[in-house]
Amino acid sequence: MDLLMEFQTQIPQLNNIYRRKRLLSALNNFNENNEGSLALITAPAGFGKTTLIADWLDFNNQSAAWLSLDNNLKSSFQFIRGIIAAFKKNSEADFLNTETILKLPLNLNPQKTAFSLIKDLKNIAPKTALIIDNLDLASEDFIFEFLKYLIKFIPTNLKLILISRKEIPILIKRQDLKGELIKIKEADLKFSYLELKKLIQQENELNLADDKIQKIYQVTEGWPLAVELLMVKLLEDAEYNFNYLEAEFGLPNNNLFQYLNQEVFSKLAAAEKEFLLKSSVIESFSAELAARLSSVKDIEALIDKLVKKKIFIEAVDHKNYFYRYYSPFRKFLRSQLKAEEKDELNLKAAAWFAEHDYYQEAVLYSLRAKDYQLALDYLEKSVPAYFKAGELQEFLNLAEQIPAEDFKDSPPLLIIKALSLFILGKKEDAAYYLSLVENTDNLSLENRGRLLTLSSFMEKYQDADLHCSKTAEALNLIPESDYIFKINALMTLGQIQSSYSKIDQSIDSFRQAAFLAREKEQYLMEINSLMNLTLKLTQQGNLNQALNLSLESIERFQNKKVAAELVNLLSIPLGIIYYFRAEYKRSRVYLLKGIEAGEFFELIHVYWLPMIYYALSTFYLGQTDEAEEIIAETLELCKKYNLKVNYQLAEMEKLNFELYKGDINSLNQLLKKKIKAQTEIIDQQIFFVIRVRALFLVTELLLAEKKYQQALN
Repeated sequence: MDLLMEFQTQIPQLNNIYRRKRLLSALNNFNENNEGSLALITAPAGFGKTTLIADWLDFNNQSAAWLSLDNNLKSSFQFIRGIIAAFKKNSEADFLNTETILKLPLNLNPQKTAFSLIKDLKNIAPKTALIIDNLDLASEDFIFEFLKYLIKFIPTNLKLILISRKEIPILIKRQDLKGELIKIKEADLKFSYLELKKLIQQENELNLADDKIQKIYQVTEGWPLAVELLMVKLLEDAEYNFNYLEAEFGLPNNNLFQYLNQEVFSKLAAAEKEFLLKSSVIESFSAELAARLSSVKDIEALIDKLVKKKIFIEAVDHKNYFYRYYSPFRKFLRSQLKAEEKDELNLKAAAWFAEHDYYQEAVLYSLRAKDYQLALDYLEKSVPAYFKAGELQEFLNLAEQIPAEDFKDSPPLLIIKALSLFILGKKEDAAYYLSLVENTDNLSLENRGRLLTLSSFMEKYQDADLHCSKTAEALNLIPESDYIFKINALMTLGQIQSSYSKIDQSIDSFRQAAFLAREKEQYLMEINSLMNLTLKLTQQGNLNQALNLSLESIERFQNKKVAAELVNLLSIPLGIIYYFRAEYKRSRVYLLKGIEAGEFFELIHVYWLPMIYYALSTFYLGQTDEAEEIIAETLELCKKYNLKVNYQLAEMEKLNFELYKGDINSLNQLLKKKIKAQTEIIDQQIFFVIRVRALFLVTELLLAEKKYQQALN
């Protein structure tokens, strides 16, 4: 887990607080419901929202996952990743379904992501609470759409608590929620007179008459932050003049900053002031990080002193290793810093994070200082770490925060962007980014290897040996540590070898790719390699070997509890094998399962071909009309994603159905397609199995031509 996630998934630790029994009782009633339930806690800063929920968890010894959003952690990807990290802190449950989605270089879909998380949540303890704090910082529509689906289908073992300074958008109608819905707002969070009186009376050093307590209540209106500040003031100044009470502590808090400056901050020692000001640029920190930002000596003792005073900062964990600011105080401190001071401190923080290999944080703090070149440098240094973890999507999310002009000067970023676009089926966009790389001076051997891996898909070669040798060259240039591109290069080589009918060599390349992916636990890449491997074995005529490999692979992945949707991709080659075995009913079952998995991950290049085989199996079962509908759907899909070659092949299959029905007009159209297929598909394209399938179709066209001539005679 990275440092940012470690900070944001800590359940706040509380010291010497007043227990709000009235509110705890309401939360306990909410918790007793045996259905999934929702709590909405909304109020401005300083009303004790976070404290209330943290105390409730402690009071009930509640199993919980806590995620606090901040300005660094509010993107859709980080939001979902944070939820998983929060659950994993206190649960042994795995989150394979959701983690699989995060590791794909694809755009997150809120509905699919929510359903994946709901599947994973079945394994957590009963009545586990998920708390999302600072939801008001969320700005992406994805987060609210995700929450809508999560709430609508909330598991019975989950208690969802959303904390926000602003009103939370309507996520569900009350009648649509099976469990309890509780709302705690500003008016509920204010201290009642009796609560305020008990709070003051539990401080032995305070002995206030009822009239003074009544005045405190009238002035503060029970606002928890004002009450807390006043308590600190009264404990420090036994002779406090109550005539100043309304000016200093009244609602609204127009004078809060002035009070903090005159009565709190100005009275601190110089070292305390320096520490607080300079460390306020970061939301959460350790003593080591704070020491980098400030020249104060014995910083741990100073932090401990401030924590005990309950001024400005609080400990996040039991070990007192992580700390964070009380939000209103941090806002005040940052208001005291000049813009150039903030930039300088942000760059110091970025350097510290980079030195400790926390590149995500290094990039984010560089961006805050608007030093885009430095952010780019840190991001490039993070490439090996992200590739090793298989987290290309997180890498791309960071990259998108860097302006396009700076982005164009980074070959690694351009290549990875091209790879993600290619997987999404956006070939032309991918080609644009690769063209930028090709025009880069002094391209490193490593980046040249990555470039060749992808450009081999794009470029049109007439010489089979040259094409294969270029791809093999890419494989040799990529270092062993860069196994993401190493596996991609092996798969590319296998596809190209297959397109030139070098099936034996193709099988060897895919087998190597599958073994390397298995060794590195890159499940999607392993499954992709296995899909191609089984299809090549099928093409070679080794149906039994291909069938056994598919069945064994599915069983192995299921035993490893790999995400079901990912495993279901292996149903694609299995369905095609059954098609060639003329087991059309079984073929349809597996192909449909594989197509749905491909659609789930939006892998257009994976699931368009099984749609054709699904149509063929349907056709041979005598369901001609349904088969034609499936082909029509495939044509629409290819048109939507501008897959011109794929469209032509699907169109020929459509006409092929009509050929079997003896339609003379269709035979004539088929002949017209023949020349186009030969020139545009075979001579100019080498895309994966498309070239091989095109060869089969053109052979069928030749037979069609013969039938047509016979029909005319």
